[in-house]
Amino acid sequence: MHTAIEWQRVIERNKHEYQESDAEGRAWLLESWQRHHERMNNTAAAWERLRNASPEEIAEHRSKAADYAGLIEWAARQPGEVQKRLAL
Repeated sequence: MHTAIEWQRVIERNKHEYQESDAEGRAWLLESWQRHHERMNNTAAAWERLRNASPEEIAEHRSKAADYAGLIEWAARQPGEVQKRLAL
């Protein structure tokens, strides 16, 4: 979670956009920035875990990536089937 000082820095970097917004817009901007920073933190943490992963863990990640790639290729070849399954 970010501290008030970190959020102040975010606001300073985006001051013009923040100042031009009404209260609802400011709330949306803060939520948007928070989601962005959470994604960045999650990405950094994931890279750190992968960097320290064992060979077995790396093989598992590669296997999952191959599974996802296969699913994406299948979905691209059969869009009608994907739509039917999503409608269930």
